[in-house]
Amino acid sequence: MVVSLLNFKCKVLCRLLSRPAICNYLRTTDMSVKEISNLLGFPNINFFGKYVRERLGCSPLEYRRQQKER
Repeated sequence: MVVSLLNFKCKVLCRLLSRPAICNYLRTTDMSVKEISNLLGFPNINFFGKYVRERLGCSPLEYRRQQKER
């Protein structure tokens, strides 16, 4: 139980620290959204999409498109 709780807290912390990484990967690579999600340790693509929408105000693909237009 303690190991499980510690692992959970670590995953939450990693996700909180991953916003700059998400932005960087979406802006500077051709990696798929699924590949970025897996690389950063999200449990699935749907959770990743929801996380990005809540933090950035748009989907990962919309964010990537907006950044390429700039």
